[in-house]
Amino acid sequence: MGHDRVSRGVAVLVSATLVVAAAAMASQALALAGDGSFYLLRNIATGEVFGTEQRYFGNLVRQAPALVGVELGATDTRLLSALFGAGHLVIPALIWSLAIFLARDDRVVFAGVVGVSGLCAGTTWFFSVSEGVLAMPLTVLLGLLLWREPSWRWRHAALAVGASAVLVATYESALVTGLFLAAWAAWRAARVQPPLERWSCAIVAALSALSAVVAVRGAIDPISPKHSRSLLYFVVSLEPWPLYLAIVGLALFVAGLGPWLPRRARWAALCTGTAGLAVATASLEVSAAAAFAARGGAAIAVLALLGLLWLDWWRRPTAPPAPDGRLLAVPVLFVLAILTVNAWALRDWSQSFDTFQSRVDAARGPVSADDVIPPDRRDVLWSWTVPTLSLLVRSSPDAGVLYLEQDGGYVPFSPRDAREQIDDAYVWGR
Repeated sequence: MGHDRVSRGVAVLVSATLVVAAAAMASQALALAGDGSFYLLRNIATGEVFGTEQRYFGNLVRQAPALVGVELGATDTRLLSALFGAGHLVIPALIWSLAIFLARDDRVVFAGVVGVSGLCAGTTWFFSVSEGVLAMPLTVLLGLLLWREPSWRWRHAALAVGASAVLVATYESALVTGLFLAAWAAWRAARVQPPLERWSCAIVAALSALSAVVAVRGAIDPISPKHSRSLLYFVVSLEPWPLYLAIVGLALFVAGLGPWLPRRARWAALCTGTAGLAVATASLEVSAAAAFAARGGAAIAVLALLGLLWLDWWRRPTAPPAPDGRLLAVPVLFVLAILTVNAWALRDWSQSFDTFQSRVDAARGPVSADDVIPPDRRDVLWSWTVPTLSLLVRSSPDAGVLYLEQDGGYVPFSPRDAREQIDDAYVWGR
């Protein structure tokens, strides 16, 4: 591929954009979207990591900031929500940023990593409680470390072993990616000479293989089939379609950057890919429901990127033509555009959040959300977690508890028993 370094400024621009966007979302309590409010409620009530044991390590990393806040005695749920968001949004953004810097050695790989980072962030962060939000950047980071041609130093070995350790119990997508990374790491271990790198790759191979075993356990767990069927449904039905259009567009663009196609075909791929990314971004729906549906498609994008990295590592050309650096503006602009769409959706979500909070503070006892939340302010409503969110946003312990009719769905506690779930000291600070 085009082994020509990307300027530090371009990498800083993309990385800073991701981190700033994640911090803005965390500050607006977006991590409470979907199932997030119930996760934080359990952190507060128990002081422990919440989630299945097959995803324990990933949840430990993501919930650590909020758990530290609880352990230190914080009772301001606004602060705890921000800490919760730091774990679920800012930490993944920082890992994506590190991956982007590792990809700077090759313009084609850089374009792929930047594009996939924007695609995953822009389509999944509105449902950041999904463990895949952390698993995806960690998987890409590990793939980039294995892709690196120079010998590993201690920092590379530590990153690789640390990432593979967390991935042991983070997300069931490791059933595929874990096996892929295990084979790749074992292959690299057999090829390298320095003892540090050889043993580090062997450890990564073993941990990646273990992650696949844990993923199998998660897939056959009695609780998981419903989740697995849901993810498979959205993959098979290609929902949301703008995500899959973006994957195709990015694949065409990266193919056009590389040395594989004749000149005319290369420019056709670049133009078609750019058009696909533009249409996908303009058509993208950003909401918690859409982000929930995007989990499978984002995982497919990461797997495709791993394939690109491995192919370049296995059959790296000796002197390929370096692509025009100006073409990198396309994936960079894609990241900026898709995060702008998210920022616009965040404004609507924040307005809905403010409306929800005002109705909770104005109410007393259980109140149907259908009666008090206007139709154009329902972005924060997520069926079974509405009572939980009410507890977290209340300004006083005697505030109301909103709820939605469940129609037989999961109800963790009755709205009448909501006040018993956490201590009255936990209120939303002003």
